[in-house]
Amino acid sequence: ATVVVLDGETLKEVWKMSWPSSEAYSVPAPGFYNNDSTPDFMVRVNKGVWNKYNSSQMVILDGQTGAELWSFPTHGATMSSPLTLRTADPGRDAFLFWVLGRETPGVQEDRAG
Repeated sequence: ATVVVLDGETLKEVWKMSWPSSEAYSVPAPGFYNNDSTPDFMVRVNKGVWNKYNSSQMVILDGQTGAELWSFPTHGATMSSPLTLRTADPGRDAFLFWVLGRETPGVQEDRAG
C-alpha cells in the first residue's frame, strides 16, 4: 500500500508513505488532526495480500510531511473507509472507523460458560 501526496499546482510529489506487503482498498479520510493548517490523512492498511490478510492498521499521516501521527493495530482486516467529523476546535477533528478483531491486553473473556 502506498499513499502519495501531490502538489495541486505542479503535480510534483510532496511526500510518499509505503507499507510493504500491505494493501489498501478504502478511501483516505482528510482531517485536521494536529496543530497546523494542512489537512492530514487517516488511512486503513491491510497487511498481507488479497484474500489472506492477517491484520489491519489505522494510521493518521501528517499532511505536510507524511510522518505517522497516530496508529491503531487490529487483528482483523476490513475494507471500510474511515470517516472524519469536522469540529470547531482547530486541529481536533474527530474520526470514526470500524474495527474487527481488536484484543485489549489484560482483558479476558470467560469462554467456559
